[in-house]
Amino acid sequence: MGKQHPTFHSPAWANAISKQLKEAKSLHALSYKNLSERLEAMGIEQTPENLSSKFNRGIISAQLFCACLIAMGETTLDLSAVIEPPIEK
Repeated sequence: MGKQHPTFHSPAWANAISKQLKEAKSLHALSYKNLSERLEAMGIEQTPENLSSKFNRGIISAQLFCACLIAMGETTLDLSAVIEPPIEK
C-alpha cells in the first residue's frame, strides 16, 4: 500500500472547494433549491439540504463538483483558488 498524501483531506482544501462553489452560486444568484432543480434536469438527484451540506463542508465528489458548476452556468474552472492552500509536508 502506498502512503496517502497528507494534504488530501486537508481543511484548507475543503475550504477552497467550498469557497469556489459558494462564489459561483452567488455569482449566478441561485438558491440551493434552484440548483437542485437544475441538477435534476440533468438527471442528478440532490436535495437542497444535501447540496447546502456539501457546499458548506467542501467535501464533494469530482463528478458532482463539475455538474454543479455546469448547472450554475460556469464554462471555465479557475483552479487558482484551489491551489492557494499551502502544501503540508
